[in-house]
Amino acid sequence: MAPLPLHAQSIHHRLIMPIAQLNAAAKYALAYARSISPEVTALHVPVNDKEAAALQVDWEGWQKGLSATELTQMEIINARHHRPLFPFLNTIHQLAHKHPSDTLTVILPEAVESPWRRYFSAQRSWDSRFLSSFSLISW
Repeated sequence: MAPLPLHAQSIHHRLIMPIAQLNAAAKYALAYARSISPEVTALHVPVNDKEAAALQVDWEGWQKGLSATELTQMEIINARHHRPLFPFLNTIHQLAHKHPSDTLTVILPEAVESPWRRYFSAQRSWDSRFLSSFSLISW
């Protein structure tokens, strides 16, 4: 095991992100990960081959619109288990052994609803057009 780096400039980040679909939350999380390090790997554990093929097509189409510095690797992990967590953890373990001096970080994409939108949507008197506009405000 490599010694732990004690200075910020000595830390080499390698980021891993599970991805179920290529939605806005996933794209934002990937951009966030790339802002930390260019060493980003998206991992997908498909439910079936059709899902894997569909994501691969979406991924390739999305990657074509990115600059060379934004391109991100995606690995599709074939799960032989009924639980996708095991192959995901195994892949992280393999990456840790392949890159022992890197600091591995897992980024979890999540669409988070604004607490204000939740509050106002509970109020039945608010107009839904206002709520749609309100959700665009970043808090």
